[in-house]
Amino acid sequence: MAEVKSAIPRQTHPDGAVVLNGDHPLVRPMAAKTRASSIYFTVEDRQNEFDHCYYLKDRWVFRKYGSNSEPIIDAETIPITLKGELIYNIANSAAVLAAVEGMQTKVPVPLETVQSVLQEFGEDPNDNLTRFTMLRLKDDFVLLCRCKNPDSARRDTEIVKKIQKKYQFDCLIGIMTAVGNRREDHIKRLSANIANICQYLFIVPPDEEYLRTRTGSEIVRLLSENIPKERILSTENLPLAAVINLTKRKVKGSCLYVYFNALWNADLDIQALINQAKTVPIDIN
Repeated sequence: MAEVKSAIPRQTHPDGAVVLNGDHPLVRPMAAKTRASSIYFTVEDRQNEFDHCYYLKDRWVFRKYGSNSEPIIDAETIPITLKGELIYNIANSAAVLAAVEGMQTKVPVPLETVQSVLQEFGEDPNDNLTRFTMLRLKDDFVLLCRCKNPDSARRDTEIVKKIQKKYQFDCLIGIMTAVGNRREDHIKRLSANIANICQYLFIVPPDEEYLRTRTGSEIVRLLSENIPKERILSTENLPLAAVINLTKRKVKGSCLYVYFNALWNADLDIQALINQAKTVPIDIN
């Protein structure tokens, strides 16, 4: 896959620039395959390895060029980072800054404009749909997440636990599914990361367009394989109201209902849910 993706650096015009993830061992070497200039981004303290990069230090994103470094933006002021907690979205923001700089000769954009946009994007739940959108429906709270692979699930579950602690929910109820065209070990690791933090789970087949070579029952079987049956409340696609009602028959105390794979869920009308619910700003600091 890295070789395929390196086609972009290979074809980039010499007058252009390529933005490379300096923290990925298969991406860093792509600099040797391009005639364009390389701008890196890093959140793993690798800035000394590059002459030109955007990097994270002390919750700030800095720009480095040669021996000079300057602070660009406080990561805690970027909404999609949840005040600096979502490190991968700090990396994404650094990549944006690098990309805008790389386009300056063709599409000049003032730095102030980029800073302003980064500090506004994410204030509205529709800006970054299902990326940590917390909603309140009367007395019930729902969290929409993406968790598209085991690594993102691992990172996101760490934040979900912090949200549980901050807002003092007694129980985490996970609703999860998976896309069919993934390896068995991928689906099982995704499930394990999510199940690790949830007291009870709804494990369901995805929307039909995401079955992709597998049946819904096969996907549910793979997700459920290493989870005790008593922790699985249902394997049927249920609307949110039914999920809440079934949970309340089993669980005492306050619950946070977490849709870990919100976009893939067949019985979740995300836009309708957002329209009828109240968005809750997430603050875990």
